[in-house]
Amino acid sequence: MGKKIIGILSIIWILVLIPSLVLGASFEREFTEIKKGEVRTMILEDSSVYEVKLVFNKYLDSANLEVQTFTEHPRGIKNPELKDKIYKYINFKESRFSSQDLSSFDFKFRISKEWFDMYKIDKSTIKVYKYNKGIWSIDPYTFEGEDGNSYYYKVSSSPLLFLVTGEENSIVPEKIEKRESVVVGSAVGDGKEKSESKSYTWLLTILIIGAIVCLVFIFSGKKDNGGKEGEKEYKNPIVSEMQRSGLNVSEEELKKNQDQLRRELRL
Repeated sequence: MGKKIIGILSIIWILVLIPSLVLGASFEREFTEIKKGEVRTMILEDSSVYEVKLVFNKYLDSANLEVQTFTEHPRGIKNPELKDKIYKYINFKESRFSSQDLSSFDFKFRISKEWFDMYKIDKSTIKVYKYNKGIWSIDPYTFEGEDGNSYYYKVSSSPLLFLVTGEENSIVPEKIEKRESVVVGSAVGDGKEKSESKSYTWLLTILIIGAIVCLVFIFSGKKDNGGKEGEKEYKNPIVSEMQRSGLNVSEEELKKNQDQLRRELRL
């Protein structure tokens, strides 16, 4: 019984945790001893946002920036009600500094070419929306180039909530062809500060496997217990009937009498 309860609680915990892992990823970086006019760069190796560049206009002891990417519309935020296909939401959360402390703020993101081909989206139809003071508005961007797998874009703005979309079915299937690789340079530069990744793909895989193991353990245990209980409860019906009639006969004695009767009948 105790093992069954532990297994059920483990499954409930996994089901509660999985949505937070599936819906998005978070990356965080702390900057220290920031000088006025200094450029700080944040590199994200496993994210659609692969580079963030900040220029501070004042001295700061420390500043913290978190980058969040997700596909589900965030709660408490006005829905933009767009017809275009949503690629991702990109959210920047600053701590110990504000946008007023910045001279400039740029971020670069990439979109897989598979996404464009899947929804027949032309790369020129990409739109970037920013959410500021309860209003969604289009933010300008620049096309940085492409390689064999992705298109690259750059946005110059402020650390806010952004939404990236594309116009679905904006190209016909005949125009989708094998593209040649045009290398625009490494997405991850050298000598730049790398962010602390909080991507939990590996943990999600382990949790799902754990849930399956718990289910197998619970149901196999129930089956074994049921079999044992059935064996304990079984009793020869003839012996039971004779005992109820007042005859104190065991199963072993009944078996001996039956064997003797069979031998006499054969004679």
